[in-house]
Amino acid sequence: MFFSLSKFLWAVASPINIVIGLSVLGAVLLCTRWKYLGRRLALAGALGLVLLAASPLPRVVLRPLEDRFAVVDDAGRGPISGIVVLGGALGVSRGQIVLTSAASRLWAAAVLAHKHPEAKLIFTGGNAIPNATPEAKIAGAVFRLFDIPAERLLLEDRARNTRENALFTRDLVKPKPGEAGFW
Repeated sequence: MFFSLSKFLWAVASPINIVIGLSVLGAVLLCTRWKYLGRRLALAGALGLVLLAASPLPRVVLRPLEDRFAVVDDAGRGPISGIVVLGGALGVSRGQIVLTSAASRLWAAAVLAHKHPEAKLIFTGGNAIPNATPEAKIAGAVFRLFDIPAERLLLEDRARNTRENALFTRDLVKPKPGEAGFW
């Protein structure tokens, strides 16, 4: 229930969907007695689409959020028990692996895994589409291309969102109280 509701609410509240909705509503109102309001909404929607799709505004808005946390330097931290990688970076289309804009997390995880050969590499990601290949299965193949042995990989393949990533990974790893060293 929570999963379906979260997907529905994001579809409604997504900024791009809001401006598309404004454009459509404006276009519909142009055919009614509320033409003036329709022109305004259609114009607002069109401007919103331009700002979201063809301007640096989204990056400018997200940058402070991304910069809120410093990049972690692993020098001198001691042994690392595991590296946790969230899904959202891979897919399959026409039998081929497809990388999303989040694919850099795979590269960063592979670099960390090579720097810390004692660490397990945990990838968490299922698939929200029933009967589709879980992202974790694809990630396992990708990490083996990065020369990371299969015995170092833990693949959690049920999570459909970030909340489930956290819950299912905790259940898979079973950390002891006070245990640290997972990234």
